[in-house]
Amino acid sequence: MDVTAMIKKSGAEFVDVSHMFEDFGLIEARYASPLTNPETSLEEKVTEDAIQLGAEDVEIVDATTAAVNFICSPTYLTGLSKTLEQNGYSIENSEHVFTPNSLVQLDEDEKKAYYVFVKKLRDVPGMEDIYDNVE
Repeated sequence: MDVTAMIKKSGAEFVDVSHMFEDFGLIEARYASPLTNPETSLEEKVTEDAIQLGAEDVEIVDATTAAVNFICSPTYLTGLSKTLEQNGYSIENSEHVFTPNSLVQLDEDEKKAYYVFVKKLRDVPGMEDIYDNVE
């Protein structure tokens, strides 16, 4: 069954919901090189790199392993990943992320119907990701 028929059969409809999500690029990385200046902390190093290399934000996930997350515009995801690698980071994952601005609650019957629908969608060839705002 094609996606359009599946959506109609479920009682759903196509609508633009992009305004309901914040989208951004997420790069999960580790700083693999030793710090060249012993007076510079990991936080100072990654913050400086984020500013100089074009990331919008940076978060230290684990200071002991130098795991950091860089946030950027989705359009800069590939370029920033390459630049980070050239500057001593090993990239563990990079992806375009969509997070809901608000969540909706479904009752038990709605949840069951929703999860059946999502399972069918995941089985559609070419379906890569499904983002929702279901709590």
